[in-house]
Amino acid sequence: MKKLQRLFKILAYSQREAYSPLKFFNASRPPWFSSFSQEDSSEYLRFLLNSLHEEERLKLLSSETTADALSTKVPPKEASQSTSCGKDKKTVIQHMFEGKLKTKIFCQTCKIISQKTEAFTDLSLGFPTSSSETGKKEQQEKLSVNDMFSHFLAPEILDGDNCYQCGNCASLQKAEKTVQITEEPEYLILNLLRFSYDLEHHVKHKILNPVSIPPVLRLPVERSTSLDTDISGAGENKGIELTSVAIDDRHCTQRRVPYVLNSVVVHSGATSESGHYYCYARDISLRSVKQVKSSSKSV
Repeated sequence: MKKLQRLFKILAYSQREAYSPLKFFNASRPPWFSSFSQEDSSEYLRFLLNSLHEEERLKLLSSETTADALSTKVPPKEASQSTSCGKDKKTVIQHMFEGKLKTKIFCQTCKIISQKTEAFTDLSLGFPTSSSETGKKEQQEKLSVNDMFSHFLAPEILDGDNCYQCGNCASLQKAEKTVQITEEPEYLILNLLRFSYDLEHHVKHKILNPVSIPPVLRLPVERSTSLDTDISGAGENKGIELTSVAIDDRHCTQRRVPYVLNSVVVHSGATSESGHYYCYARDISLRSVKQVKSSSKSV
């Protein structure tokens, strides 16, 4: 965390035109990454965010343990409340990047729905099957991030070699799998799965289809609510649009949460074994200057 803070400080206040963050990279590089070899940037980012999260989480637990040791004796009820509040504290990574994803699997034999909710810090968007074929005959079908999101959220039939192991039936069964986003992150990270593995030829390919990225992406978020539920306001990076729908006799709210495009990491290279990563990002300092000027005019 300290090396990351130092890196941000240099980027924010240094007059250098470029900076090589070698010390930070050596401290944050996953242990299984080989030196001078081609690695996945999304895998590195996931490892970095998880490391920062665990570092802060351990510090929070350590500070709570120290505070408990120094505190005077309190009634058991108040002590249990204090402990539960400490466990609910979120790290910076959770506040900024964590969302919630609900997966439902409907067994078409016993009609039982099993579901689980898990946290995510990034969403991996795969290419539709017809668009992920690589090679000389590739038609270079044009896609958008919205198309890939529709593919990500579309129901998936689990059949054949991909049957669902139903706990109620105690056997492999045909099932339908659906995914819903139930809680949106403050900042959304999307990973386009351009690298695919050919099981027939045991070769890793890069999917070269062009993908257009909209300046504003509206993320569909599903949540069961009551009529008097108070929907919280928007964060600094997103707004909220509400659409009420009825699902399974419950009152649900679908929120279309707009996200403004801030940066893109691009892999430049024809294969997965070679190339370079480039980052294109907004100049936030210039935007801030414009906002200050416009606000001063309005005052």
